[in-house]
Amino acid sequence: MKEDIIAFKNDTDEKLPFELEMVGYSYCDGTYSIKRNNSKVYVFEYVIEGKGTIVTESKEFIAKKGDVYFLEKGSKHWYYSDDKNPWVKIWFNCRGRLPEQLIEIYHLKNLNLIPNCNIYDMFHEMVSLANRKDIDQTDIYNKAAVLFLEIIIKLSCKLNKFDSDALKLKQYINANFESDITVKELSDYMHLSLSQTNRIFKKAFDITPYEYILCKRIENAKLLLINTSMPIKEIANKLKFVDGYYFSKYFKQKTGISPRNYRKAKKYI
Repeated sequence: MKEDIIAFKNDTDEKLPFELEMVGYSYCDGTYSIKRNNSKVYVFEYVIEGKGTIVTESKEFIAKKGDVYFLEKGSKHWYYSDDKNPWVKIWFNCRGRLPEQLIEIYHLKNLNLIPNCNIYDMFHEMVSLANRKDIDQTDIYNKAAVLFLEIIIKLSCKLNKFDSDALKLKQYINANFESDITVKELSDYMHLSLSQTNRIFKKAFDITPYEYILCKRIENAKLLLINTSMPIKEIANKLKFVDGYYFSKYFKQKTGISPRNYRKAKKYI
């Protein structure tokens, strides 16, 4: 495990709209794990290689090569690298009014993951800027604020490239996956045929609506296993699996581990 980090001293009375806390590269191994119960910074990370898992209070997701993920100030989160295909990441942590306002203005709040977003050069520019010795810290922050705006615009533009119908379908699933939702219900909601519904969704997200529904249920199952003492049978019922046996079999098929063993191994404290 190796990290190249530049840390900033933010011990002045002057509070700028945008301030860097740390920037750097992380060359992870299976031991890499970061937990924050009430993050004092915004975390922005670009995955150069490998994959890993991010757990928040409301969701769990995988970030892999080419993805950008970010976590908001005040959030409770945990992220850790895959031990067989560990992350190599470039990242920056920041604070101030500007990140909060831009995330809100560009409709990125609670999104966290932007897949296949090739903006490594912009992250590299942020690290290079942090390394500059010819300007003072306030100038670095001001120049970094301009670059941060450009990054936020890029992330927003990437999201807006999705078909609006596909986004509506995804939002509907996100709001209703704990109910007994079907693709027929989705097509009726959108006034589309079954084939149109499947085609639109898969084109945007590279997964069918039915597969995405199951993924959402498995994500939620992980959170319930980690953060509650709810019996496995109850979790299966809550997430509309046929029974506890089918749920356990499907969970192990998708994650490589049984729900019981997942709860023991991944307890989020």
